[in-house]
Amino acid sequence: MKKILSTLVALVCATATFAQVSEVQTATLIHGDKTSVFYGTNALQDAYNAAADTADVIILSNGTYPRLNNISKSVSIYGSGMDNNADISLNATICRGFTIEQSEYYDDYGEKQFKTPVVHLEGLCIDNGTTGAFYEYLYGIIVNNPNTPLRNLNIVKCSVRGIIFNGDIVDCTIRQSRSWQYINAKNHKMESLNIYNSFVMGISQVPIGSTVLVDHCILGTSSCSIGYYTNNIVIKGYIEAQSTCYNNIFTGKTDNNYMGSPNIQEGNWFNIDNEVLWAVEGEDGSYGPTKTYELKIPKKYVGTDGTVVGPAGGQYPWNVVPSLPRIVSSDIDARVAADGQLKVSLKVEAQTKE
Repeated sequence: MKKILSTLVALVCATATFAQVSEVQTATLIHGDKTSVFYGTNALQDAYNAAADTADVIILSNGTYPRLNNISKSVSIYGSGMDNNADISLNATICRGFTIEQSEYYDDYGEKQFKTPVVHLEGLCIDNGTTGAFYEYLYGIIVNNPNTPLRNLNIVKCSVRGIIFNGDIVDCTIRQSRSWQYINAKNHKMESLNIYNSFVMGISQVPIGSTVLVDHCILGTSSCSIGYYTNNIVIKGYIEAQSTCYNNIFTGKTDNNYMGSPNIQEGNWFNIDNEVLWAVEGEDGSYGPTKTYELKIPKKYVGTDGTVVGPAGGQYPWNVVPSLPRIVSSDIDARVAADGQLKVSLKVEAQTKE
């Protein structure tokens, strides 16, 4: 992280003095000690094309970028924020979607093998911008890995229009994020799918034998498949049978008001009205970029870990600012310098909190 910050600061210092400027989208590719900057609408695609398969880092300014398909390289992509929030000078980086793909190679014995990339996405609004019927291609993140499990996918502080898995996964973490369409397993095995401090509309088609942990989240308007649910606030949806439920708050629901009764349930609160639950008058648990989701009586609703139930507690209390340095704004000089180069200015803000 220190290397990334020093690289970005050097870029800023080197281009700090200009004349006439105009806003431009940038993608900064960091490969070891080498830094490259790409400009314009296709900056993300250009940066990805130039990246090596060695966990390179791409940092995006705010703006809107076309869908990035066929991600088969291990890469980390950071944006300036998942939403617009004037209170903390947060401007969204909007990506029209990601498709993560397996790739094939031949081993030392000439046998075809398959591998999947290690991908980290942070500080992004991942929305294809389309409306209408909810088909697979409308998902914000699509994973295509029919031959080998996807490992170590991390989605942090992102707003996503749904995630669909077309293959097994191992060790996938989603935290401090929002999925306003389904997280759809499509009956593929989920081994250690961990969702922390997030807003989840629904989780579907998780097969028996999977290990899904949903902790300190707000669960929305639809059903949530088989899993281990702890310290959540369930607004309108329900948790399916064969699940485990500890210390969850169910607003407007009784203990038998599920689609099916979980195998194990203990310490839950049922039929809690919004008026007595939330610290802010008029709160209903819906998503909002400036909300803190504090409870009116936090000492009453204590989770299994000793912290308050919901996204304000847990390991990763609700915080939407990306954890690595983010490009707040970028400018390009309208005039070409004597050496034929265009000068670019980046404004970077460091943020180290989880």
